[in-house]
Order: sequence, then C-alpha cells, then structure tokens
Amino acid sequence: MKGFDRILWLFFFSVAFLSCSHKEIYCPGGEPRPIEIRFMWDKAQEASVEGMSLYFFGVDGSRNWRYDVAGMTGGNDDLDLPLGKYRLLTVNNDLPGVVISDTESFSSLHAKCRNSLPTGMLYGAKVDEIEVTLCGVDYTQPDGSVKHCPYNLVRCYPDSLAVVYSLIVEKPKGLGGVRSINAVLSGMGKKLNISSGESLEGGARVSFPLIIDADSCLRGAITAFMSPHKESPFDVSVRFIRSDGKEYVKNVDVTSQVSHSFGARNVIIVLKDFEIPEEQPPTSSGDVGIEVGVDGWDKIEIDLSTEIEL
Repeated sequence: MKGFDRILWLFFFSVAFLSCSHKEIYCPGGEPRPIEIRFMWDKAQEASVEGMSLYFFGVDGSRNWRYDVAGMTGGNDDLDLPLGKYRLLTVNNDLPGVVISDTESFSSLHAKCRNSLPTGMLYGAKVDEIEVTLCGVDYTQPDGSVKHCPYNLVRCYPDSLAVVYSLIVEKPKGLGGVRSINAVLSGMGKKLNISSGESLEGGARVSFPLIIDADSCLRGAITAFMSPHKESPFDVSVRFIRSDGKEYVKNVDVTSQVSHSFGARNVIIVLKDFEIPEEQPPTSSGDVGIEVGVDGWDKIEIDLSTEIEL
C-alpha cells in the first residue's frame, strides 16, 4: 500500500511540474497568492508622490480588488490576489483636488476635478493583463510582450496624465498700488479616463495667484486636465484689487497659444503689452456694479467689509 501511495505522490508532482513548465496548462487552486507591484518611474522622473491606489479588475468572473500602498516604489508591499486574470489601473492617491469615480470597470475608471481646485499632477499606469497562477505571474509589458515572473513580481510604469499650465505676464505696467492679483484659466477638461488618458467634459475653470518674479514679470501655474478637444476655447481672466478696494478684470483669449503649445504636458501662455490702470476712471454718480474701465478692463465695485472670493 505504501508503494501505491508513493506512485500517486509522484504522479501528482509530475502534473504540477508540467503545469509550471507549460503556460497553456492552467494551475488550479483557490488560495490567494501574494504578488508584488513595483513602480518604475522612467517616464516621469520628476514625480514625487506619497502613495498609489491600485485597481485590479477581474476577467472571466474574477472579482475586483483595490489596494492602497504608501510611497513611490511599492516594492515592499505584498498584495494578495486569488488565482485568475486581471487588468490593472493605478494612480497616485495624494491629490485633494481629484476624485476617483466609476470604479466598476477597467474602461470606466475616471478622475474628476473637485470644484475649482487645481488637480495637481496625476500619474497613472496600466497593465492590460495579469494572470496569477501557482507558478507565478504572467503580465503584459508596455511594448505588448508578455513576461513571466516566478517570483510574483509585476513592474508597471506610471506616466503623467495631467497638464501644467504656466502663465507669464511680461513686465506689466502699473503695478503700483495693487493689493492682490490672480488669474482664472478656463477651458480645461473636468474628467479624465484613466485607461485611455482622454479628457472629457470641457469648461473647467481654475483660479490661481500671480506673483512678481525677479524680472518684474507676473507668473503663475496650475496643474489640470487637458481639453477634450484640441481647438476648444481657452480664456484667461486677470483680476487685481487696488489698495482703494477697486477690483478690475481683463479677459484674454489664449486658445491659439494653448492649441499650438510645443509641449503636450507643459503649456506656456504669455501675455505681452499688459498695462494695469493705476487710477480709478471717472464715473457718473449713481453707477454701480460692473462697468467698462480703461483699456479693456472691467471695473467691479466691491465692499471691503466683506470677504472677497476669487
């Protein structure tokens, strides 16, 4: 009887060995397997994130799983996944201006900007297929090839998904007596599909401050999603408040600069020949609200006893 048991043991060992040697044979089993996700930042070497969220979408009946890992590498975090096939999307989870939604499927996962806050730089990566087996993991690499790792290690390569919009107002005239100044950029996308990288729902508006640099220029920058359409209209509103409490606004169409920007992820907008009115233009008695000011500026009457929200 002992000899028969030995033969059975050798038979099952041979089947398991052949399963690991031939990828077309599926390794059965029901217990979760520890896998390791390692982030490679070759495509976004400037990145500095506090943590990443990983969304595993099951294929062929496998359930979905989500994990959050701290830091940038992810290499020390072992994640448990049941045997099966998955598709992976991962994004950084340290952005207060971004809400992740529509988490039911690989194709529906979205990032949405929260109100008028800048999104911050969103980084994302995807792995089209991961198969977890008793013999290790098989996964698709960025070039489409399939890699087998017997140590259950998957490497993924995050890249930037948002756009840095920089505004430069070259040596404006009339900054004397200005108490504060900011800008509002309009035209970005409100939502971003993580798997495709496509922006959706245009018309986002984001406010940001402008500061004077060493060259007497005004500079400011935000990070937001790109426009859903290449020729979508973009508008910059420059707003300033003088020490006497008067607020002025000037709108400039910058569509051409954005659509013809040299860098897809780094858009630079330059305003030239910019002159800020230093004195209050004469008005008739009894005028209130918004009225045309000087050189295309709109003047807004405000109450200094209330808090101003730009």
